[in-house]
Amino acid sequence: MYEVAITEEDLVKARNRYDFVNLNNSITNGASQLYGAIGEVMILKFYKNRLSSLTEDQFNSLIVDESSYDWDLIINDKTIEVKTKKINVTPKEEYVVSVASSNSDQKCDYYYFTMVHDDCTKGWLLGFISKEDFFNKAVLCKKGEIDPLSKRKGFLVKADCYSLRISDITTRIR
Repeated sequence: MYEVAITEEDLVKARNRYDFVNLNNSITNGASQLYGAIGEVMILKFYKNRLSSLTEDQFNSLIVDESSYDWDLIINDKTIEVKTKKINVTPKEEYVVSVASSNSDQKCDYYYFTMVHDDCTKGWLLGFISKEDFFNKAVLCKKGEIDPLSKRKGFLVKADCYSLRISDITTRIR
């Protein structure tokens, strides 16, 4: 996983991404929307730094900052839905990423998983996986049940979702 320092500029960009009304099918009823926007900003910042030799036009043709209900970004002509979790420690390989069952119909090509520290000072790019591979590997967890993948004893699932350990994400960012 790749750690990213979150700057004040990143927070401003994240706050300006959306109007932050309650999103459709939000597990936290919109309380964590800023963290999701920070996840998107971290990804854009990462690729902007990695592809710094490109002109602005070249970069914008490769990575399109365009979102809809179905995706958040387009990278290499593939639609990417960013899934971000708020966390209060450095993530470990056995931690779990998830996609809410109510969002399983999103028409994206890939899921890109990130985590953001709850104090918004740092975050982690975990990696990405095709939607098809994700659902082939993930475990369906029902609301109120104990998540069978979670290492936290007795962690109750907040909403029906599909879970996968970080270590099982196909393409990792390092």
